[in-house]
Amino acid sequence: MERRAPMAEQLINGQVIEACQQGDRDAFQRLFEAYKDKVFSIAVYSSGGDRAVAEDVTQQVFLKLFTAIRQFRGDSEFTTWLYRLVVNACLDERRRRRRLLPFESTQTTADYSPTARFYQLNHSDFLSQKEFHFLLNE
Repeated sequence: MERRAPMAEQLINGQVIEACQQGDRDAFQRLFEAYKDKVFSIAVYSSGGDRAVAEDVTQQVFLKLFTAIRQFRGDSEFTTWLYRLVVNACLDERRRRRRLLPFESTQTTADYSPTARFYQLNHSDFLSQKEFHFLLNE
């Protein structure tokens, strides 16, 4: 049975990938079924076990795959290319979530940190670019 798994993967890599690149939706469905669990498990690991985030990332990966499969040139294994798509989507999600931290989380920083002082300013205060850089570099 261990010999069949690589053969099935070769069929996915060859015939199914080519059919996906030609726009065959049934082939894409087979590709999705073959790799959805692998993509999800990588996303779960990368998100620290957050299954909701992993589901979002998995969906993003397959949407990206659907639109970008024609860019796969076959220079590497398909699984390597797909893994890179997953890792990039996980990194993008991590960056997005870091940018969207709630405002309250900035209040936990030390009172004298440049970031804390920046957030303590009133909206009517205007910082020039030099003043802003001075606060950050202090």
